[in-house]
Parts: sequence; structure tokens; C-alpha cells
Amino acid sequence: MVKRAKELKLDKRNLFLQQWRDAKERALERCRKENITGVRCREILQSLKRILLIELVAEREIVPRMKVTDEEIDRLLNAHYGEKKGRKMTRPEVIRFLQEKKRSEALHSYVRSLLKRYHVKIHESALRKWKVIPLAQPTP
Repeated sequence: MVKRAKELKLDKRNLFLQQWRDAKERALERCRKENITGVRCREILQSLKRILLIELVAEREIVPRMKVTDEEIDRLLNAHYGEKKGRKMTRPEVIRFLQEKKRSEALHSYVRSLLKRYHVKIHESALRKWKVIPLAQPTP
């Protein structure tokens, strides 16, 4: 997702630059307080930068796919009587439920598309060895 962020030039936008400046300043201060120097501090900063870029990509690529329509809400309420675990769901609960479902679907779809676009090879044997389950795999 970091590569995609750079393709979209999100790392050059004012929003990112301001967030990065603030986050970097706080991280450096914390590194000084906790006596973290050199390579370890640079690794922390790089991780922080990656996290910020990934959040921006997600906001741009995933959030728009999470929109829920009144029709979808009504359909869920009518089809299931708005019940969850034996109790009636409120409209805001239904909205949150649908948004979370759409977020998950959009994220998996987006990750699959990135894996396919960048020709990422997932080594199943290594994942099994480390007992890690892949989030998404490119569709054949």
C-alpha cells in the first residue's frame, strides 16, 4: 500500500506532510525520553511514516466503498427484523454493521487487487511454517 501511496503522490500532499511533521516530532521526542537512538529510532520513524501513508491510501480507496444507502438499511431491517442475538437493532447499529461489512469486503478486494497489480507471490509454505494465514490472495 505504501507503493500505491507514492504512485498517488500522497506523500507529497500537504495533509500528509503536516501529519508526518507532527508525528515525527512526537516520535523523536519519545525516542529522546526513552534513550532510543540510531538505527532503532530510524526504524520507528520509517514504520510511523508507512502507517500514515497506509491510512491515507485506505481513506482514499476504502472509505468511499463503505457508504451505506437507506435502501440497504431498510432491506436489512425488513429481512431480519433488525434483530441481532435476539434483540432489536437500532438504525445506527444497522449502519455500523453494514459499514463494517463493506469495509472488510472493500479492504480484502483492494488488497487482492494490489497483490495482483504488483505481482506479489505469497509463499504458502512459509506462512504455514510461521502459522500465519494470508489476508487475501490474488484471484487466478
